[in-house]
Amino acid sequence: MRILFDIKFLGKGSTTGVFSYTKELVSWLLAHTDHQLRFFYNGFNLNPLPKAWTDNSNVSLLDWGIPNKLLHLSTRMLEWPSLDTQHDLDLIYSPNFHLLAQTKIPRVITVHDLSFLNYPKFFSVKDRLWHWWEQIPQQLRQATHLTTVSQYTKADLISRLGIPAEKISVIYPGISEEFRPLPPADPALNAVHKKYSLEQPFILYLGTVEPRKNVSLLIKAFALLKQKPQFSQYQLVIAGKHGYQS
Repeated sequence: MRILFDIKFLGKGSTTGVFSYTKELVSWLLAHTDHQLRFFYNGFNLNPLPKAWTDNSNVSLLDWGIPNKLLHLSTRMLEWPSLDTQHDLDLIYSPNFHLLAQTKIPRVITVHDLSFLNYPKFFSVKDRLWHWWEQIPQQLRQATHLTTVSQYTKADLISRLGIPAEKISVIYPGISEEFRPLPPADPALNAVHKKYSLEQPFILYLGTVEPRKNVSLLIKAFALLKQKPQFSQYQLVIAGKHGYQS
């Protein structure tokens, strides 16, 4: 199968959950399938892609050389340029909702959550305008199929946007092989303990620090947990960049 894989946002070098999800999915597909992947990696000053990707014989790149802000403006206002010019494609895949012109080529979109619709107060005015500008509900209704990472979000898509249940597949994210127990004497483990003054045992939160992640409730729950004798020695470690209203 010849798949156009929309990875424009990887050029920002972010390390968000969707970034990691996309990176791991690409790596898995290249290692375990023979699908032909054409990366839609458009924009200026893009970070270089991993050499293992670009050297793969099943990979090609599509870069129109248009700044993404201009591309989004043209797509939104003119429905141009269209990916229908890529006549040899079987499928377009978007690991998150990103604005693309309506196309006759089947398109699959992964939906991680609808928090921007359910809890708009957790997003800045700029982000809310951007979500409106991207016409996300229209994109999701026009897509051939949707995948999502939880039964909750599938139910949300059905009740909130009226998406038919048969158009949605729940596919749970996997776990990268780098997440594994290390021996207590491992040098990397000891270096991290020393750098951050960590004492074991601890509970780790990893994610953007902002109200929509409900870190405040995590802290309250941890305070209750600490009251139990078997957890009295635990620490709570919060790691992640600061987000909106952090």
